[in-house]
Amino acid sequence: MKKRLAACVFAFLFLLSACGKKAPEPETDAPVPEPETAAAEETPAPQPEAPYEEPELLSGRELQKQALLATARAYYCHRSNIQYDQLMMDRIERKQPRYEFDVPEAATFQKDLYFECGVFCRNVYLTAFGYETPKAGVILDPLYNNEAGERVFYWNGADEGAEDKDVAKATLKLTLQTGDIIYYNYVENNHVMLYIGDGEIMHCTFASGGGDYDYAAAHDKTETTALFLTTIDDVLAKRDLFDEKNKVCILRPFELGLTPNEDTLIRVKKLQDLLITKTTSAPKGVSVSPGGEVEITVTVRNLGKPARKLAVEDIAPPHTRIVSDEPMPWTLEIPGGESRRVKYTVKTDDDCPAGLIPFNNTRVEGMRINDTPIYVANTLPQDKQDALKSLSVSALSATNEKDLIAEIYSKTLGIEIPAFEPAEALSALFKNFNTEFNITAPEPDPASVFSKWYVSEMYGGQNCGTAGEGKRARNVRNHNLVPGDIVLFSRDGKSGNAFVYLGEGEAAAIVSEKAVRADSAQLLDKLLGQFCFCVLRPSMGQR
Repeated sequence: MKKRLAACVFAFLFLLSACGKKAPEPETDAPVPEPETAAAEETPAPQPEAPYEEPELLSGRELQKQALLATARAYYCHRSNIQYDQLMMDRIERKQPRYEFDVPEAATFQKDLYFECGVFCRNVYLTAFGYETPKAGVILDPLYNNEAGERVFYWNGADEGAEDKDVAKATLKLTLQTGDIIYYNYVENNHVMLYIGDGEIMHCTFASGGGDYDYAAAHDKTETTALFLTTIDDVLAKRDLFDEKNKVCILRPFELGLTPNEDTLIRVKKLQDLLITKTTSAPKGVSVSPGGEVEITVTVRNLGKPARKLAVEDIAPPHTRIVSDEPMPWTLEIPGGESRRVKYTVKTDDDCPAGLIPFNNTRVEGMRINDTPIYVANTLPQDKQDALKSLSVSALSATNEKDLIAEIYSKTLGIEIPAFEPAEALSALFKNFNTEFNITAPEPDPASVFSKWYVSEMYGGQNCGTAGEGKRARNVRNHNLVPGDIVLFSRDGKSGNAFVYLGEGEAAAIVSEKAVRADSAQLLDKLLGQFCFCVLRPSMGQR
């Protein structure tokens, strides 16, 4: 049994190194024999790839370890789209925590996942077992109820002598087992790390090693991965966990007898070494008019050597139907080191009601992939979108945001919308807008025209809270917008500003009382540093 587990951990660490390193460049300096003197050699026949062998499901603690390693590996291989939640900032800004849950496959170039250390460990256990790990402040409390025996190590610097530090470090290392979670506090903060066996730690932290989010600079610095692999020796060497002001403990959730869920067992048996993503032609924020179509793409990359053969299937939600030239289930045959994808179209009904339609029945080998909702609402027709993309803002006479919005819609699109000040719309959407305190997510008033224009969940900012558990403010990117969108923001919670997205990475904005074309990515990048922001789509209020 120990040999099986050791082999599992070794395979895990090998894949992690493969995920994080480039393949070596072929050597070109080796001497090549001259043709006339080289011995003739027969070209060996290509050997067929060995078939994929499903690992044997073990039992008890070994099955728990299989499930945890497969799940942690999946998150790590998606790490290019997992970023540190620099907006968490509870100890600095005292904002409402954002404990968001998402499976690994939800991390795509269309949707970054924002974790902090505790949320990462929590999500691994939620995904694998449906178990929610305690928060650091709870588990580090000396009075923690440990009747189940899951806290297997505890050290309180205030109660221990300096001479006990070395003993405590050695005891911690000897105590650790695969699946354990290490909690510790330092300088009035906490950190949480996942032990994956063989001396290795996986954790979520700042790439820079410190809290450097600069609200004053209004710049988003979250464009690097947040998941790291290190060793327990390195952790102990770089930071003295056993300081007289610190507390350190090990939580062993496996003591609770956790059972892997059905999707996790599929991940262990059939989907190891696979990087699976699901993307759409209408990512979050982009609306589709009733009767419109959305293209879904499921991509699978085989990170291992054996070729794989996988079944992909889907079930259309109400008010939609799947359009495909091939019958389901679709089959993907993927050689080692290569990727394959299946594309299909989802068409909405002409009388499809407005709102978010869940699209969460996509499955690979029976395992459910992430929910990718379809946002149904009136959108500018293609000819109007094309008109915006070719708009020459130099022809506009706008001198402020109010005039800019009115001219673009009336003169360029031929659509009349009520004239409004950006601050007027922000005040109508955000409660307590004109205060110095944190404000909650937009709560549109059904009687207001702005409620008909508001793009669901597209909000955020330095002083903007969340709408509750599981929801958080994200930055807005070009792929979340459609031409004609109005991006509203406030720098101080009193005045308002706006720019209009034109498409193809450009926006119309006011600079020095003149309308100019601007790089929309640069404008969007600064939104997190504003007091608050949201997105309006006037076409949703048109009939």
